Amino acid sequence: PCRPTVIRNNIRAIHNIVCRSSALSSRPVVKNSPFTIVPLINNQPQGIRLYTTHNENVDFEIVQRIVKENDTDYTLLDVREPGEVMQGFIPSAINIPLSKMLPAWTMSSEEFEEEFGFKRPKEDDKIIVYCQAGIRSNNAANFLREIGYKNILNYPGSYADYVDKSSQA
Repeated sequence: PCRPTVIRNNIRAIHNIVCRSSALSSRPVVKNSPFTIVPLINNQPQGIRLYTTHNENVDFEIVQRIVKENDTDYTLLDVREPGEVMQGFIPSAINIPLSKMLPAWTMSSEEFEEEFGFKRPKEDDKIIVYCQAGIRSNNAANFLREIGYKNILNYPGSYADYVDKSSQA
């Protein structure tokens, strides 16, 4: 994990490397790094965003196969809010909004089942997390990994990608 002191000490250096090596776009990105950096204003980096990325990602084809084959080896976990889910969801998905992730994993099994209507996934279950566009699902996947879940996959294209590609099929 990155420490704030290390981040602060390296932000300007990373920014310089990115700006010199990229086409100076308005949002240069350091590949394979937990940073997104925008240009300096008054010699201060602006819009620095720290996030964690993992290579444990799945794409539309994998999700579509799981749905079409009704593959019960995987749990599709939708972390969008209920109002978003009402507009549509990936078939067979369960919903635990990101805003309820911490309380969901601190309540008893009985409370969990009463609250969500299904049993809490086990630590060794294969779980694919998705949201609307991939940001919340990445956060939820990281949370689940941090609390001991071993088989967490993120669908970074998420629901928007699923709807787009499903309509093309």
